[in-house]
Amino acid sequence: MQKVPASAGQAIHTAATLSRRMFAQTLAGLALGAALPGCSTRDPTLATPARSRRERIVVIGAGVAGLAAARQLRQQGFAVTVLEARKRIGGRIESVDLGGQRVDLGAQWIEGIRQNPVYGLCKKLDIKTIEGDQDSLAVYDLDGYRFSEPEIETYYGRADALIKRTEQIDARRSAGRQLDITVADALAEAGLDQGRKPREARFLRWAASWEIETSGADDARALSLRSYWSKSEGESYQGEDHLLSGGYGQVPALLAHDLDDIRFEQVVRSVGYSNQGVTIDTGREHIRAARAIVTLPLGVLKARSVRFEPELPPAKLQVIAALGVGVAHRIVLRFGKAFWPNEAFLGYTGDVHGQFVEWTNLAELLDAPILSIWSHGRAARALERGGPAAAVAAAMTVIRKMFGAAARDPIAARATSWGWQPFSLGAHLAIPLGTEPAMLDVLAEPVAQRLFFAGEATIRRHYATVHGAYLSGIREADRIAAVAD
Repeated sequence: MQKVPASAGQAIHTAATLSRRMFAQTLAGLALGAALPGCSTRDPTLATPARSRRERIVVIGAGVAGLAAARQLRQQGFAVTVLEARKRIGGRIESVDLGGQRVDLGAQWIEGIRQNPVYGLCKKLDIKTIEGDQDSLAVYDLDGYRFSEPEIETYYGRADALIKRTEQIDARRSAGRQLDITVADALAEAGLDQGRKPREARFLRWAASWEIETSGADDARALSLRSYWSKSEGESYQGEDHLLSGGYGQVPALLAHDLDDIRFEQVVRSVGYSNQGVTIDTGREHIRAARAIVTLPLGVLKARSVRFEPELPPAKLQVIAALGVGVAHRIVLRFGKAFWPNEAFLGYTGDVHGQFVEWTNLAELLDAPILSIWSHGRAARALERGGPAAAVAAAMTVIRKMFGAAARDPIAARATSWGWQPFSLGAHLAIPLGTEPAMLDVLAEPVAQRLFFAGEATIRRHYATVHGAYLSGIREADRIAAVAD
């Protein structure tokens, strides 16, 4: 098995973030135990609450943030109603059956298991997780050439040095109080394309994309260099990455267990708030409550498809407009048998920037002949516009280049469309030029102690992750408990 330099492990560690999925399945008989590692509050069990609260709370959205908040509120004695626009729970987590194997279309990885609260949930409930081999990688050039192990070692080392040079560029610009630039501009200044032979140049561009853009779900030409190198923001937990052998959908399913008022196909049209409480109109129901936790994805907030009455504060609206939403496109293909190398990850340099950058070999991880293929940014948007059939056909064209006569047609396939789905409108938060992670604090700020905001785009230290969404839900439930009757 080919080994990637240590620097490349971080790329695989961060490559797959929140933009992945779930299944609406109830897990019977589950109860969560004591405090979870990585969470500052007690575990939101549904044991008998210490006391009953008079207030009713509405949670908008049944993704991980909303379900975590609802569980925590129930434990603290509140009556809770969860409103979900879809016919299922999980939000941007969705696990589906692909030829008898559950695979994720949305979130796939538990990113760093040490003190990670999501990993803690899985351990307590005996949900099986599998460690990804972060050093196992095969890389192919656009003509099907497979890079040798010495080439991977050499070229990845050079890519790592170029990326580290962008940190020095950012430090120098910050010290001189110069304006921020994009990561792409910094890579160009660092010499990404200078004096390279074509094959090496393609590898370096691919490695930079793998390291930087797959986690940002956007092109380097859009991403803020200063935010990328901010040491205190976007933290991940340490340790190995794990995936869930039965699909990530097990996590929202266990969070939803015993929540007795989840209402599906409730598309929120308006949210009114005053000193007397909140009023929520879904077109099907008119719901009154004391307070509400809003877990709408940033893409939905940016689209202004939900009307707030009165309007949200100007500072919050400015942040919503400024922050970016990345798009990550995923294709999962099941074959009769594996015809590719026995490496945990594959890469393809390609001639379309951002397209088919990261490949997860589920035959290696789940013992099923399945490839999972990720694209991001403009390439992902183009694949979504073309539709699933065209995306699968494009992927198969590349697979035949990579594996030649050994390649076979898939027996089952799925392709995603998170960017245009009306209840997501993107994969997860991106930090574009002109913005910074500190803006997430403004997005998370409660309004009039009636509206509270949770979700992966509201948590500064763990944005764009499932565990970040989870922790943000706990945070807002505790905020309500501190001010409510």
